[in-house]
Amino acid sequence: MWPPVPPCGTIRVMPRRPPSPLGHPVAATPSATVATDVATRPLRTSAEPVTGVVLAGGRSRRMGMDKAFIELAGRPLIAWVLDALATIAAHRIIVTHDDDPRYDRFGVPVIVDRLPARCPLSGLHAGISAAPTDLVLAVACDLPLVQPPLLTLLADAIGDALAALPDAGPTPLPARHPTPDVGAGGLQPLLAAYRRGCVPAIERLLSNGPAPATMVASTVPSVIVPPDRWRAADPDGRSFHNVNTLTDLAAAAQLLNRMAP
Repeated sequence: MWPPVPPCGTIRVMPRRPPSPLGHPVAATPSATVATDVATRPLRTSAEPVTGVVLAGGRSRRMGMDKAFIELAGRPLIAWVLDALATIAAHRIIVTHDDDPRYDRFGVPVIVDRLPARCPLSGLHAGISAAPTDLVLAVACDLPLVQPPLLTLLADAIGDALAALPDAGPTPLPARHPTPDVGAGGLQPLLAAYRRGCVPAIERLLSNGPAPATMVASTVPSVIVPPDRWRAADPDGRSFHNVNTLTDLAAAAQLLNRMAP
């Protein structure tokens, strides 16, 4: 049985200056927020419908094969993510970079990211734009151990903001530079909650080509969920275990074995 979702707590937010296209600070926009330790706001729990978006458009360079279909305990990585999302999401979507017929077996809509700026952020754009609900939970397909209580926490935490991202640590918040991938710590834009209202900001970020997905938190009203808030939902942080290599896959199998009673 999944551990219970923690009771309402607090998440800290305050304005932050978004980076300019050259990576230098520019004047703050009134709508942009990111976590610090100044002000607090309560978590909100609601029955708002949510769409689960699985991001499967990565190039899998380090693995050398399509990660979505690599098996963990006899099941493709993407199947683990889809099942976790099914516990909270009314709808599920797969976003990929091509029309691979292998996705048909999962019985959910497949959206192809056709923006010229192919990157994780463009995949987010495709999924959020296609979602039938305002609220979206986005999860990378190479996070097979994502925990449903953490997904619930993110969906509740977003409130009226446009994004809710967990901080996996130990990278200080806010990170001075975007982290290179989901497994590197810091902000986790590929395991996060979003609202449709962030689409215009994402389009602006992509207007000059690929951009780091972490930049969303600097350009729209965002809530950052720190480790001391999400650990009640995922005590050992296995949701953030990113499978990039065969070594990572073996480590995921070990973690999975520890989940068994």
